[in-house]
Amino acid sequence: MREIDRIWISSKLLNQNLPRCLALCVGDTRVRVVLQQLLRPRAPKSCDGGESGKVPLSHATLRFISQLLSFHIDSINVMVLNLALSESLWYMTTSSIDLLLNHQGKRLTWDFSVEQLSSKVLKISQLQDTCLV
Repeated sequence: MREIDRIWISSKLLNQNLPRCLALCVGDTRVRVVLQQLLRPRAPKSCDGGESGKVPLSHATLRFISQLLSFHIDSINVMVLNLALSESLWYMTTSSIDLLLNHQGKRLTWDFSVEQLSSKVLKISQLQDTCLV
């Protein structure tokens, strides 16, 4: 299950702290996963004969987007059941995430910053917890 509480577009005219002209902003995001569901085998995807690894946008379009837009996420909360052991819960929280796409020639890079990251693993049956920082 994935939830996003709000999405909005902001502008450097309204917020001088933004690094680019426009910003796609996301509020609190929550992700819940049960690990056994992810590990089930899936049917192979059909190949359409297209080239893999190619970016579908032109270099000029990517350069324009990288100069214009930044991405900001207030927080991401991830909960994964049965990660390390059965009856365990992994809980991770990140806050103030900024993503900037940089385009230089034929090279694309992401600048990624996180203000805070916390992680905790809980063993449900014994009510023990281990904190990973």
